[in-house]
Amino acid sequence: MANLATLALPARWRWLLWSFTRREITSRYAGSISGIGWTFAHPLIQLALFSFVFGHIFRVGVPPGYEPASYLAFVAVALWPWVMFTEALTRGR
Repeated sequence: MANLATLALPARWRWLLWSFTRREITSRYAGSISGIGWTFAHPLIQLALFSFVFGHIFRVGVPPGYEPASYLAFVAVALWPWVMFTEALTRGR
């Protein structure tokens, strides 16, 4: 069984990941007024909207067995991986 140190990103490739991330952010938001703030605001607004509509208007609750968790946390755990998956598919075409 491999330990966590061997699974971590090697130090020699971190610069490449940093370079790709910086290039993606600068090219994606070039000429934008809101810039990188929208990257964080959009998922939070979407989470708040889903939580309000389904939690307060439709009165959807947490499934049995998950009662200690709030509905907001339950939706976040399901929504954010889905948003990342759809964003990866959209950008990967």
